[in-house]
Amino acid sequence: MISTGILYAACSDAPATTASGDVGAVVEADATAGTDIGPTGDLATPGSGAELCEGVVCTPLDDCHVAGSCDPSTGECTHPPLPDGTVCSDGDECTRVDRCIVGGCVGAESVVCAGEGPCAYAGTCEPATGSCVAVARADGTLCDDGSACSLEDRCLGGACLGTSAVVCPALGPCHAPSVCDPGSGACAPVLLEDGAACDDGDACTTSDTCQEGACVGDEPVTCLEPNPCLRAGVCDPETGVCSGSTLNDGAVCDDGSACTLADLCSGGACVGTAAVECPSAGPCYEAPSCDLGTGECLAPVPADGQSCDDGDACTVNDVCSAGACVASEIVECPADGDCRSAGECDHETGECTSPPLPDGTSCSDGDLCSAGDRCIAGACEAVGPVPCPALGPCMDVGTCDPLTGACSAPPLPNGTSCDDGDPCTVTSTCQAGSCVAELPVLCTAKDDCHEVGACDPATGLCSNPVRANGSTCDDGSACTVGDTCSAGTCQGGAPVLCIAAGPCREPGSCDPASGVCSSPAKTDGAGCSDGDPCTLGDACSAGACAAGASKSCPAAGPCELPGACDPGTGQCTTPPKPDGSACDDGDACTPMDSCLAGQCNAGQPVLCIATGPCRLPGTCNPATGQCTNPARPDGAGCSDGDHCTTADSCNAGQCVGNSVVCTASSCRGAGSCSPATGTCSLGAPLPEGAPCSDGDACTRDDTCNASGTCLSGDVLECAAIDGCHEAGLCNPVTGECSSPALPDGTTCSDGDPCTTVDTCTSGKCVGSGCTAGILFEEDFENGCGSGCLADEYVGAAGAWQVQALGSNGACPNDFFVSEAESGNGPGQCGTAGGDASLHIGNQSCSPQAAFFCPSGDCGAAYDAGCSALFCDFGICECSEPGGGVIASRAARSPIIDASGTSNLTITFNYIEKGAAAADNADFEWFDGTSWTVVPLPKSATCPDGNGRWTAFSYTFPAGANGNAGLRIGFRWVNNGDGNGADPSFAVDDITITSGG
Repeated sequence: MISTGILYAACSDAPATTASGDVGAVVEADATAGTDIGPTGDLATPGSGAELCEGVVCTPLDDCHVAGSCDPSTGECTHPPLPDGTVCSDGDECTRVDRCIVGGCVGAESVVCAGEGPCAYAGTCEPATGSCVAVARADGTLCDDGSACSLEDRCLGGACLGTSAVVCPALGPCHAPSVCDPGSGACAPVLLEDGAACDDGDACTTSDTCQEGACVGDEPVTCLEPNPCLRAGVCDPETGVCSGSTLNDGAVCDDGSACTLADLCSGGACVGTAAVECPSAGPCYEAPSCDLGTGECLAPVPADGQSCDDGDACTVNDVCSAGACVASEIVECPADGDCRSAGECDHETGECTSPPLPDGTSCSDGDLCSAGDRCIAGACEAVGPVPCPALGPCMDVGTCDPLTGACSAPPLPNGTSCDDGDPCTVTSTCQAGSCVAELPVLCTAKDDCHEVGACDPATGLCSNPVRANGSTCDDGSACTVGDTCSAGTCQGGAPVLCIAAGPCREPGSCDPASGVCSSPAKTDGAGCSDGDPCTLGDACSAGACAAGASKSCPAAGPCELPGACDPGTGQCTTPPKPDGSACDDGDACTPMDSCLAGQCNAGQPVLCIATGPCRLPGTCNPATGQCTNPARPDGAGCSDGDHCTTADSCNAGQCVGNSVVCTASSCRGAGSCSPATGTCSLGAPLPEGAPCSDGDACTRDDTCNASGTCLSGDVLECAAIDGCHEAGLCNPVTGECSSPALPDGTTCSDGDPCTTVDTCTSGKCVGSGCTAGILFEEDFENGCGSGCLADEYVGAAGAWQVQALGSNGACPNDFFVSEAESGNGPGQCGTAGGDASLHIGNQSCSPQAAFFCPSGDCGAAYDAGCSALFCDFGICECSEPGGGVIASRAARSPIIDASGTSNLTITFNYIEKGAAAADNADFEWFDGTSWTVVPLPKSATCPDGNGRWTAFSYTFPAGANGNAGLRIGFRWVNNGDGNGADPSFAVDDITITSGG
């Protein structure tokens, strides 16, 4: 019987196969031609079909074939194919819906690998797993991350990232940074919550908060008077600093300390010009001090513990105790050395005496290397030095240490010869003070089979011991290995074996002298193998195997490189060109096509991004590669990047906003808006001297300075409206002066010479009785409407005169009598028209006077000279100091006969607001010999800027009583410095009464 699945082949080296195609067992054939030998040795007859198919089992070749049947004529299985369309598996996981076609398994659909995001190529499918292997695009490749709020998107590590972002700034102090819309890229404004802290740009407001998107300052800075010599002033919006003006130097003030005297204002500070002096109680008391509240000198305080001097040079560290200086320590005078006794202290000089001890007294001179020390004339002297002999044969003579008294023991120089008494040393020398063997007897081994011996200290001879049998040695032949000792003799080991050194070398022979084997070469041309399957026709040459010709591996395709032979297998590789190598897929919207895994792949598509805040992303034209640029709808919100525009919106593809309007301030023009912040800058300052308002109704003639700040002008000084009211205070909001009444019963003058014992009652002056007579009255009713000079006026008692008293310019101020300044009653504000008065006017030839008052008589107003502002603008002729307006003049009455009178009193109403002490008016009277000047207090100013009429009463001294040559007058002084005031000076309703 034939074994199942085994074929027997005759005269063949190839293995037999079974009907199923499996390799069967091969049996050696004998010399019998044409006869197969069975496993039992029986002969099998060829050509019998039944025998060929006997035991054959047919199985399917693959998924697209059935098993079939055995063909008796061949013994082979038929393997018919399955019908087309039968489901199968082609073994490639990168195909889907595999079907049989004409006996072959074909994948109908391939796995399509898509790129994972804009920064990955489509990739390739792995046949073993069916998984797609993605490949990242090169870093820096343009991409689109899908957000319009990121700009210049580029690939980085396989991810699409924006390299910059749309910046949405805050549109004002009450806006948070705007939020970008990822869909459109437009910035949407975000208001801060009402009540959020902000800065309205005005340093004069505090607690600024947001209200409906606007920054509002709730609490204005209140300017207070920082000290008695500074006015409160107003707040500067730029700095938040109050611009308080100073009172005049020399004004009386109070610095708050009772320990200073005669306090006066100086440079805006209240300074005491003298101090209360408190006497010292002695050196052991604190410095005298003054009580700031009372000005009294405080009781002296003992300075316990303070250093002092008790006058005794023999005490030290004297200190104060209960007001007295007490010594802490007494100077001691100890013995000054071993040869002196203790002394005594001199109380005058503090020096100590130092008497010597008797000569010969034992002592110590401090030198431990001296001997026999004794005192001589108060000094310690030595008899001789301490001896230091050598301490050994290798030691030198020593020296004494003055600090310890010990002798040194210096060694002899190293190398000095000596004898250590040992026969096993050749030479000995001194080393660091000791005798040391320098050269010992050296014992060496006799040969390889003897040990190194040792020196016998008794004889100085070396021993020669034998090494153990089997110890390694050298027999002198290089062609033996493993030589060993035996009974003190070296025996040779195994011989060296010489083998061929390579495929082109013959075995050689060993050289006894060197132990090196010869290596004869094979004949040149003999075949060999260099071990590299990528070379062909290798042959021997000069004993080396020379490589033959290299195997060639050309490129297999346009996206592949020429291959290389694999030295391990001899097969050619077919490497793809480097990923990223340039190619063209024919689509202009995918530039920079490149090879990937041997295939030409489309490059990164053209990214059409919006070109501005009012543009939408476009689309790419595949034929040209150009992007469209569509506009966003008109009215869509946007940001033009300029903080100086608001309500930005799109219009025909452009972002347009409304411009921020910057307004002017009191002393500055309109500023300009900063595009970076959206805030308005301060405008240019107005010319220095330009009129402004500091916000305080109690100041007048406020002007701008060179830095654009409004400086307060003259402060409204509130004067008493009459003899029954106090001066009061000015209200900075309304500019009105309060007018508190004096206590009832206060003495006053009701202006009626027929009453006596005038007193205040509920703010009114009430007189009783009528014993006085009127001596003189003048109400200037004969004055004209305007422009009449006082030296042309004739009243009821006669003509008035105007006289120059001191320095007067070419065009000085002058007195007028007219209705240009109406003589109203006490407490009333000055007006024009009605009751005529005597007043100072602008009778001046300066252009400034002509500019303000062409007629010269504009009521109680005067030209104070050319200011710098008018000089600068050419309004004034400034060649003459003061513009020629310097004045010192007086308007004087006719003679008043006061014969037979007594107790003369004059009353009148007046306005006086000259600029401080420089420009002012005074009352004066003449006794027939000289004029007496009586200063007039400054009167108050009404809220409308006009002067407030004030009552004045003066009782003449005895020299006026019964005087037949009595006269009165009013003096005016103007220094022409440009600092003037309106009103100036006016007087009316003059009455002189006699007491009987």
